[in-house]
Amino acid sequence: MGWRFWRFTAPRALANVAQTALQRIDVLLVAALAGLAAAAAYSVAGRFVVVGQLANGAISQAVQPRLAEALAVGDLPTARRLYQTATGWLILTSWPLHLTILQYAGDYLGLFGTHYRQAAPVVRVLALVMLLATGCGMVDMVLAMGGRTVWNLVNVLAALIAMVAVDLLLIPALGIVGAALGLACAVAVNNLLPLAQIVVTMRLHPFGGDTLAAVLLTSVSFGAVPAALHASPPWLAIGAGAVAYLLGVVLLRRRLPMTPLSRRV
Repeated sequence: MGWRFWRFTAPRALANVAQTALQRIDVLLVAALAGLAAAAAYSVAGRFVVVGQLANGAISQAVQPRLAEALAVGDLPTARRLYQTATGWLILTSWPLHLTILQYAGDYLGLFGTHYRQAAPVVRVLALVMLLATGCGMVDMVLAMGGRTVWNLVNVLAALIAMVAVDLLLIPALGIVGAALGLACAVAVNNLLPLAQIVVTMRLHPFGGDTLAAVLLTSVSFGAVPAALHASPPWLAIGAGAVAYLLGVVLLRRRLPMTPLSRRV
């Protein structure tokens, strides 16, 4: 029993350490290779990512016990519904932010000072990759709850190595945009690699009716609507998107994952 406990928890603890490094080391590399001013601009440009992760943490706390129980008894249909429902919730809560930041990167950076607007390409790169990450759902948690914590550790280390390699290659040439591309590569590795692993070995995936409905609603409300009104003031375009989003939630409530996670199964 003791060996099984440490075999599960030790890789998870090391993965948490590597994940912390993944979130911090790029700023240090920018400071070392491009200067402190560039590091400050890069740090400000990525602040919205932290806000988007709040939804991930809250939803993860709700679904993790039920998912662990379903996987422990081999109840794959329940585990699949939980994973897809959680992914739908994550898209509904985080994609409005990322899509809005993607289209109004300059206005977002202007909140911190006009001199930060030069970091708009960084914001757009990070917003795009966060759409990918949240669209994959909580792949690392699914992998860990399935008992594959060693795989999770390997994935995080692979993402960290990819980011450092890309940063060292691109920051001297592209500055903070190179750092953003390095982080984007790391996020892609840290989501697509475990996604492939759980699809092949656990027969689980986040793509269901809930997920598709959430993607369509958020893409139209905070992608197409603001894009059509892009010549208007940002507050008007975003407000119109929010109204479309609320109307869509009402009209599509039977297709969206609106039932609390605890009552879905």
